[in-house]
Amino acid sequence: MATTTESERVTTRRRRHGSVDERRAEMAARVVAARAPARVADVLRGVALDALVPYAADYLAPGDYERLSALVDPAVRAARDAALDALAEALGPALETSDPDLIDRLDAARRWRV
Repeated sequence: MATTTESERVTTRRRRHGSVDERRAEMAARVVAARAPARVADVLRGVALDALVPYAADYLAPGDYERLSALVDPAVRAARDAALDALAEALGPALETSDPDLIDRLDAARRWRV
């Protein structure tokens, strides 16, 4: 019985999961599917508002709070997009270099949940 070497397993996994670019595109789609843009923006908006005026929602007039929120939104969007791009970029290679058995279990779990 022939045994499979680690190199053969990695090659098989790469063939099964596509190129690095395909993997990055898949990770970007998964990040969006996980509602990450809205979730990350919410957190970043809270951090930005607290950095400018801690607890602003507690004591600013509603109109002032809305204007302050609008003021930070462009920075929040830029930070969100950069963070999510970096996350999608890093997840693919991280998975490529991880334990092949773990990747197989993750793939099986994802197929089961879909």
